[in-house]
Amino acid sequence: MKSNKMIQWSVCATMVVLMLGAPAGANSINSIAASGGTGPSVFTIHNIDPSGEGWTIGDPNHPMAVHHDPNAGPWTKQLDTSGVSSDGEQDLPTTTIFRLHEHLQVYHGPAWTDWHEEILTSGWGWDDGTLALAPMMEVMRPDDTGFIPAPGLEIQIHGPALWFFFDPLPAGTLVNIWKDLVQLNTNTEGSGGSIKADGPFPSTIDVRQYPTIPTPAGWGAGAVLLGALGMFRRCRAG
Repeated sequence: MKSNKMIQWSVCATMVVLMLGAPAGANSINSIAASGGTGPSVFTIHNIDPSGEGWTIGDPNHPMAVHHDPNAGPWTKQLDTSGVSSDGEQDLPTTTIFRLHEHLQVYHGPAWTDWHEEILTSGWGWDDGTLALAPMMEVMRPDDTGFIPAPGLEIQIHGPALWFFFDPLPAGTLVNIWKDLVQLNTNTEGSGGSIKADGPFPSTIDVRQYPTIPTPAGWGAGAVLLGALGMFRRCRAG
């Protein structure tokens, strides 16, 4: 029992050190560096889900680790639609609403207060809830026992841009985001009012995104410390 307890404390201590002391450029677990800057950008490709209804980025057991790095550019995701359109030039034969569900983790460094997304492919926008799902965001901070709506959440949609504003989220926070992509050049056909494409369907849809950090900078250090203390308390309770 004593040996097991020592192992548990060792693991917890490692987690706290990671949260407090990981260097800004650390990438030991393939953390994605991103910001709204003009530096090098990470580019990832994602296949459409087997259902053909959208894309899932990461999963609950393996979230995509992301950290803010002022020397990096936005993270660009290429959403592959080849499972929907056979040649990339056809009109989409069914619905033009696709769900994008992301499992993320605030890996290290300053806390996040914003999350920004922008569709780069023309002819697409974000649904505000008029057609299907309005954007949603849930989080689980290091001291939480489950997912909750992001505290202080405010969502803004400006054309292809989607902005999430929230209270600071410290390192170690898990983030779930849902939103629907909608093809803008659509029409309604048939007695059922089904939405169908009114133009060529792209072979990929590109979206770039990045977190931003609090102002003043002191908020970041404080939130990271709170996250580490939360982890410490959970370790003691375990």
